[in-house]
Amino acid sequence: MSGFRIFDLKARDYDRWYDRHRITYLNELKLVRSFGCARALEIGVGTGRFAADTGVVVGVDPSLSMLRMAPSRVQ
Repeated sequence: MSGFRIFDLKARDYDRWYDRHRITYLNELKLVRSFGCARALEIGVGTGRFAADTGVVVGVDPSLSMLRMAPSRVQ
């Protein structure tokens, strides 16, 4: 099994990090938005948290579990 399996096993915990560390997330989000890109590709999109909040239109991730969570965020 690949080393990416840990992300499949921890998908929900990974996503909760953003809620537990809200200030850090908001600061990172502010930085990403400061680039002013209208469209972007996110490598390692995970659960789609940044994609949903920044307008990323394409994302890839090796974790199928995380990718399954992403559509509920970006629709």
